[in-house]
Amino acid sequence: MSQPLCRQALRILEKAASTGYRALIVYHTSPLEEGVRLFAGLARGDCLLVAPRDYRTGTCTAEYSPMDIEDYLGMEFGSGIIASPGLLRPSVIASAAETIRGGSFLALVVPPREEWDPGPAASRGLYKRYLEGAIPGAGLHAWVSSDCNVYSTSMRVPDSSGEEARVEYKSRKGVPRKLLALARTPDQASGLDAFASFLRGGWRSLFVTGNRGRGKSYLVGLGLAYGAYRRLIGRVEVVAPSPSSVQSLMRGLLAGLGVLGVPHRSVESGGNIVRVSGPWYRVSYESPEAARGAPITVVDEAGAVGVARVRRLSWRSGKIIVSTTVHGYEGSGRVFLHMVESLLPRPIARIVLETPIRYRVGDPLERWVYDTFILDPEPEGPSSAPPDSTVYRRVDPEELVEDRGLLRGLYSILVLAHYRNTPDDLLALLEGRERSIHALFHVDYPVAVVELVEESWEGDPRARLGLEKLALYSPTARGVSTVRVSRIAVLPWLQGRGLGSRLLAEVKGRITGRDAVTVVFSRGEVVGFWAKNGFLYYYASPRYNKVTGEKNLAAALPLTERGEKAVREASSAFRVRLLVTLQSIYRDLPAERVPQILESTSPSRIHLELTDNQVERLRACATGQIDPEQAWDALLMGAVKLLSASNGVWDSLTGKEKIFIAARLLQGKNSDEVAAIAGIQPGDSLKIIKYFCSMLVERVVPYKSTL
Repeated sequence: MSQPLCRQALRILEKAASTGYRALIVYHTSPLEEGVRLFAGLARGDCLLVAPRDYRTGTCTAEYSPMDIEDYLGMEFGSGIIASPGLLRPSVIASAAETIRGGSFLALVVPPREEWDPGPAASRGLYKRYLEGAIPGAGLHAWVSSDCNVYSTSMRVPDSSGEEARVEYKSRKGVPRKLLALARTPDQASGLDAFASFLRGGWRSLFVTGNRGRGKSYLVGLGLAYGAYRRLIGRVEVVAPSPSSVQSLMRGLLAGLGVLGVPHRSVESGGNIVRVSGPWYRVSYESPEAARGAPITVVDEAGAVGVARVRRLSWRSGKIIVSTTVHGYEGSGRVFLHMVESLLPRPIARIVLETPIRYRVGDPLERWVYDTFILDPEPEGPSSAPPDSTVYRRVDPEELVEDRGLLRGLYSILVLAHYRNTPDDLLALLEGRERSIHALFHVDYPVAVVELVEESWEGDPRARLGLEKLALYSPTARGVSTVRVSRIAVLPWLQGRGLGSRLLAEVKGRITGRDAVTVVFSRGEVVGFWAKNGFLYYYASPRYNKVTGEKNLAAALPLTERGEKAVREASSAFRVRLLVTLQSIYRDLPAERVPQILESTSPSRIHLELTDNQVERLRACATGQIDPEQAWDALLMGAVKLLSASNGVWDSLTGKEKIFIAARLLQGKNSDEVAAIAGIQPGDSLKIIKYFCSMLVERVVPYKSTL
């Protein structure tokens, strides 16, 4: 080694090795390659190195780019090294930390302190200040330079004197001992019993939850091996964002099949196992887009697959197994847990894994990562907060660095707006120059938060999501600038009381120099919220959002005359596009959302005339002389003409009737499916269609005495 490690840092490493806990080392040096070689030598090569290509030395067993997080998640290493000459993303730190075994270290090899800026290009220095303020809080750490300047050290570790020795678990459900022996924690062993009960009993769903690094996927693999051994499984689809995401599950499956002596063969693609099969079973990976459901469907990391896809797969599967990370890198949080649990078919079996598989309970490095990057956000606040009792405030990013309690409070609410959150969201919050945070406070507690992003044609192209969608349908959008609602959220127990609307009103009144407020989202349950607050819909994505499994929607609220023109142009064009493509591109848009969206678009008159014969058949349909199906072409053309030009058409229809018209007529779904969606009796279908025929005769067909 060309560089020695100072005595204080060596003592920290010795403490980690003797206690089984993990240490954080922040090491300032130049050149970085020397620091990498130093720590790779201390790890004897059993290490993960995450670094740009120029700093990969070939001295660790696994070396990855900072962009390849998904490729090493779920793997395990003796130590971890992150070498970064500049941007040091929170997601890289958090993901690498979760792969490292106990008794070792995570080393951040970075430039000399006076040169070090871990933030993005054109950084304001806030992330550096935040990170430097967080390092001394690590329980077991050394923050040093290669010339032995010591900035901070700590040897605090949890008191483990009362920790009980592991007790061997004995199955109550007949799980073979040799399979139990593969379980790495008592949680996993007892989880195998729950898995066996699920496969043998009348359970429809199995919900496996726990923080990152608890072995959820591996347990599911062991459970499927048990199912194959007992001949309880046949065709199994494993759905996850990518093949690399299911490798821990496949490793558990292969290990279990091996010890149980079950015949099997595996198929690889791109270095990943994508299928394991035997004479009576097949377990295969399917992408979220290709998955169709199976006798048994596994959704691994539901937060990354999306709640809409989980719902669809649960409908199409005999049994469904869903796992999701509660807290940790890309955790989904407890709100998402409740969302998923509410839609899974009953009865539901549950497995909760709490014990880490790679390191000890109470590990100082895990606690530091969770605290620093707020990976376990649990909102706190008052039990009630009437809108008129709240105070609006724009929050300066400097406050977030200085007041970590305020940052945690605001951030914990904001993460509720997404299914899937990453530590990099925190970096964007601190360093995004185009971003701003606005909140309502009740007795010093934040209760509602909105994150805005400024959009302009001269600004960052990555920050023009809403503006570019607007330009798809509006010729004049190229001359406007907007501000987009990136996230908005209210404390869960205070939702539905007007706080979100009040916050939007406060923000709207303070926006200057912008022509409109835009929002792009995919959670269908909030369609009505934006409509209620005056937003006009102008876009729906033709394909599913890869994260949520739903289709993105965009809406805008004009602020100026120029914005009004652009938004109404786009909304009017979108209204026609939606109406004429509901039977094709948007046939899978939830029918209950269609009326809400149409009612919140700008009217448009299109040149579409019915023939005399179509008019005759519409009248015959209205009077019951012919079946509606014989006038279906006239019904559809009349509906498009009427609904494109007027919002008032919905006023005379009930909620169920609106959904029925959207699903049966506009989307062309079959009668049985529509009756279930709209919640009506099959016999009522004819009455609704006849009434709609009458409406078209009255409002679309010009009166002609000769007909």
